[in-house]
Amino acid sequence: MKANKTWYTHTLTFGLILGLSLSILEFTALMLGVLFRPVMFNIFVFLIVITLFIAIRKYRETELNGIIKYGEVFITGLMISASAGVIWSFYRFFQYAFTPGLIEEILRLKLESISTSNFTTEQKDLYEKIAKLFTTPVILAILNTFIMSMVIGGSVLSLILGLVLKQKERPQFNNY
Repeated sequence: MKANKTWYTHTLTFGLILGLSLSILEFTALMLGVLFRPVMFNIFVFLIVITLFIAIRKYRETELNGIIKYGEVFITGLMISASAGVIWSFYRFFQYAFTPGLIEEILRLKLESISTSNFTTEQKDLYEKIAKLFTTPVILAILNTFIMSMVIGGSVLSLILGLVLKQKERPQFNNY
């Protein structure tokens, strides 16, 4: 794969668009009070998939004459996801740090999910200690948003999109 100035510009542009879109969507959901509804996860994933699909397909058609390898799809999708993850992580850090009660609500939801389980009291106490340790603005922004959501999630989505978007040769159509 040739990583040239056009490729960097393309991946960073779509990463910026995706990162800002995710941040604006999350801010809007927070203001409307629907951020913690299960459907929001699906909306975030849908936005990421659609943006990656459009960005990689556009790059394939405009810069590579319709021919792209599986690895190129993967690397391009990963770079777009990672650059979007940087922007979204910065937004989330400030959101978690400066929105009163947001960290407490996240912790409450985590602990609520374990309260109905069959774990022993000792196991539940250990989970609560670990949850409190990992529910800080920095940890949530870096570990949850950047690494888990955008790098690992973006990698998986890029692998799947590689199957859909790769083309070894331009399709030939017969003129009858």
